[in-house]
Amino acid sequence: MEQPAAAASLALKLIELAPVLTGLDQAEATKLMKFGRKATWKQDERVFYQGADADEMFILLGGKLIVWLDAMGIDKPIATLKPGNNFGEMAILAGGKRGANVSAVVPSFGISVNTAMLKNFPNIGLVIYKNIARVALERQNMVNAKAAETPKDETKSE
Repeated sequence: MEQPAAAASLALKLIELAPVLTGLDQAEATKLMKFGRKATWKQDERVFYQGADADEMFILLGGKLIVWLDAMGIDKPIATLKPGNNFGEMAILAGGKRGANVSAVVPSFGISVNTAMLKNFPNIGLVIYKNIARVALERQNMVNAKAAETPKDETKSE
């Protein structure tokens, strides 16, 4: 049975939009769209809370989200998400609790992928896990590079 052309086209656009899906083929992306949970958020709606239990990640398909920490009662923004970004992936890797808050800046929508889905579709899971690891390594390299920068006034010896 052939897939409808619209679904196939949408699956290809999803792969192009989201780097975490790089390496999936059209059939796998279509399966992800079919079995992933569709999610919508209103402006200012909380996607999830820092410290909440978690076993799913999200791919933002439209809109804009902000990632922020509650640091001793002060909201500290740490990232802005745009379509194609994935978030909440640490819940997929390690399980446990959410490390940050995420809220919608404007009406937004996406798709969620939970650990059960990745176990049920191991080829999709392998690709997503590999891409999550690649993105996490890129982020860590950026943090390391920033930490290695020495402010000019600290390089002077007394």
